[in-house]
Formats: sequence, structure tokens, C-alpha cells
Amino acid sequence: MKKLLISTFFSVAVISSYAQKYKLSSPDGLLTATISIGATASLELSKETETMLKMEDIDLVSEDEQLKGIKAVKTANQSVSNTVIPTVKEKSASYPENYNELSIKFKSDKALTFRLYNEGLAYCFTTSAKDSLIIYRENLSIHFHESDSTRYQSSKSFNSAYETPYEHDRLSDMESGKLCYLPLLVEKQNGSFVMVTESDLYSYPGLWLKNTGQAVLEGVQPPYPKKLNYSGNIYSHGQIAESHDFVAKVKGKRSYPWRIFALAENEEELIHNNLVYLLASPCELEDVSWIRPGVVMFDWWAKKYIYGVDFKSGINTETAKYFVDFCAAQGFRYFLFDDGWSPKDDLLSVNPELDMEEVTSYAAEKDVDIMLWVIWHALERQWDDAFDQFEMWGIKGIKMDFMNRDDQKMVAFYEAVARKAAEKEMVLNFHGAYKPSGLRRKFPNVLTREALIEFEYNGWTDYVTPEHHNLLAYIRMFTGPMDYIPATTRNSTKQSFRKSGAFPMGQGLSLIHI
Repeated sequence: MKKLLISTFFSVAVISSYAQKYKLSSPDGLLTATISIGATASLELSKETETMLKMEDIDLVSEDEQLKGIKAVKTANQSVSNTVIPTVKEKSASYPENYNELSIKFKSDKALTFRLYNEGLAYCFTTSAKDSLIIYRENLSIHFHESDSTRYQSSKSFNSAYETPYEHDRLSDMESGKLCYLPLLVEKQNGSFVMVTESDLYSYPGLWLKNTGQAVLEGVQPPYPKKLNYSGNIYSHGQIAESHDFVAKVKGKRSYPWRIFALAENEEELIHNNLVYLLASPCELEDVSWIRPGVVMFDWWAKKYIYGVDFKSGINTETAKYFVDFCAAQGFRYFLFDDGWSPKDDLLSVNPELDMEEVTSYAAEKDVDIMLWVIWHALERQWDDAFDQFEMWGIKGIKMDFMNRDDQKMVAFYEAVARKAAEKEMVLNFHGAYKPSGLRRKFPNVLTREALIEFEYNGWTDYVTPEHHNLLAYIRMFTGPMDYIPATTRNSTKQSFRKSGAFPMGQGLSLIHI
């Protein structure tokens, strides 16, 4: 169901052709984006009479300056009214999609497209160069009011598991140089919100924000990898040892990720915002009937501590069947073998106490699907053999872990895994992963991912508090579904909580629905 309307001057107007200034309005007329094209692009986003944010130095810079200059030579505008039907279960059976769009073609081989929804603003670059490009950087400077505050997660470097506690600061008090990964939520002085994130991220580095002081956040991106480190702890193999001084190598003709600035009057509107999904590329899969979302039970802790049974618990066939029986009785779709079912660097070998063929056959009889945990670099190294072996066993899903990067090469690897898993009719869960950025729409077998502090942290920290549980629903879930353990039967108050890796407890009861 789609309705496409060509817009009139009521949605886009040129303020001054000499100054190259344009104005774009949202379909409901409440939001206005005033766009100025000079040495670089700048923008002011307002809601009625209030300025929500300003952006300066919007530009895409190639290493050889092939893309230098943004003198507008042609503009096009349209209004779109559309209904998007998700291919697998989402928050709603359908998503309305209504926006006004302005595209500006520059004299150089690039264009800049702005879309203004009732729910916020998005923009993206496209390039039309004949030859491949090396992207040196993508510029963006976001200006807020000094008394606005922000909730965010920070990292010491781009090498991140995306598992740090939420911090809360007035922007004027935020530590200078703080490096933040997305999504980042800004609360305005009047209590309304601005969410900053991205969508349609493919073969391109993720966007981060760096505080430069005076309520200004600058867009930055991890550089293109030059050398990876494979020494030390195996969980850390494949992390960046040396980088180039550019961020991406790309085809000359392509689109780039959408930068999203979603607006909300209250927390409820954050939950109902679907811009990340709407701005992602449509589904590439012709058949999605085999994709079955559902609850996952896994054995990471409990395999060692089952009691009252007539077998020794552990990573073995008897314990696996015990879990399968429980999943079947409770209506759980998946049982996941976590760390330990195989050597960490060899996905073709199996723990000698575990008969994988027997377990998968037994699970099929119970209508329970089996998933396997893998370290990403082991999967990369044993690519075809591992996928073929998993298919032969009857594995229905993969949990990929410890990527801890979102540079261009790693982002491309996510998509490669999604495509290969779809060929084998396997679902995916990305752990140790960056935030959702639209991949689940293009490949709906990507059911969920982490990019948060979850229950496992109760084993060694006190980070997983009731406040943390509630923030996740409004910040992290804005970008997409979460790999998250929502509750535990071993609950405590803040005063009685203690860290226990063997028998983890929780602080309060979380009722988050994922």
C-alpha cells in the first residue's frame, strides 16, 4: 500500500536562491528545517517557535578532494505517504511513513537528501562518481542549548563491546573529549527529547559523537583497519592494532547512512518512533516463512549448577536434553549452546561429552530449534565449512560474539553473516555488537542484538539496576530489538545485592517486554 504525492512550495521553499537557503516542513506543519548551503551545509531544526538543534559543517570529504564543494546545481522535492508492512513481527503490524523530502545535487559528484517526518529529521549523502572513492571523513557538528541534558554511553576508544552504563550530564558539564556511541538522547529544557542515531548502515563505519564543549557534539567515525591483533586473550582477537587515516573505501556510486534526529514530546513517543526501521533498505529475502522469532533459553550459567537430577550437569548430551525438555514444556522456541560447546577457535569440533546430532534430532522431535554461540573471527576463518557443518547438524540460529568494532570492514562482515545465514535459513543474534542500524529490515533473520549492559553483568558489577532496566526501553530499544535477559527469580534490594558469578542475583524485578 503506497501513496506518493509530488510536493508543492508549501513543504519546500527556496528562501533565497542567491544564498542557497531552503526551508522544509513536516507533513503536519509543526517541524521546520531551515537549510543553508555555503562552504558546507548547515541546518536549524525547529518545532513551532522553539529551536531544537542546529547543525553545522555537514559534508562528506574524500581523500583526493574529488567531492570538494557543495554548490547546489539542482534540487528536487517530493512528499510521500506510505504504509510499511514489516516482514516479521515488529511493534506493530504496519508502520505509517509520511515525510517531505528535499534533495540537493551539488556541482561535485555528491548529493544531500533531507527528509522531515512528523517524528523528526533525517539526512543522507549519495555519490555518483565513476571511480571508487576513499572517504577521509564525514563532517557533522550538532549544537544544543547549554542547559539541555543528555543520557549516553561512552567508551575510551572505538574498540568497544558497547556495554557501558548510561551517564547523565548537562551538556555544559559533560567532560570535554568524551567519546559516545549511539543512540544518544538529549532532553531539552522543556522536557521534550531529541534522539540521535543512524540507519541504513552498510559497508561504512558507524557514527559516534564526541563532545567538543559548549554543548556541541561532533560526528566522528572509526578509521579503516590496517592491521588486526591476534595475540593474547582469544576473545580479543581481531581487534584493531593499526589504522589508516581515512574511514572508508567505497564504490563511487552509492548512498550513505541516514543520520536521524528524532523528536519526542515524551517518553511514550520515543517508544513509538520507528524511523530506524523506516529508513533502512527493504527486505532482500524472497521467502521469510522460515524465520521464527521466539524466546531463547541458554546454558551459559545453569549448565554447571543444575541439581536434583540423575546426571552430572555440564556441557553434555544429558544436560542439553534436559534444557530441550524444559523449552518444549514452556513453549520456548530456541535452546542455545553458549560458550563451551566447541573449542573457541574451532567450530568444526564438538565437546567430546556432547553428541550434537543426537541433541538436534531430539530437539526437532520436541519442536525446539537449536542455536550455537560462536566467536566472530572463528566463523570468519572457517566460513564455508562451519556454515555447512551447522546446516548438516540442523542448527537453526547463530549467536555471534566479541566483534567489539563498527569500522567499515566489521559493518560489512555483519551483512555478510546475515546474507550467508539467510541462505542456510538460520536466524541471528549479534552479541558484543554495535546498535541496530536497519540490518533487520534488509535481512529479517537478524532477530536481535546486544549493544547494552545485560543481566550477565550482575555476576561482577552492580550496574544492572531498576533505573538501567527502564532506560533501555526508551534509549537502546529506540534502535531495535534487544538481546536482553528481562528478569531473574533471585532478586534483591540495592542494599542486599551482592555480586556472585556462580549464582547471580538481580536488583529488583524487570518487566521489560522484548
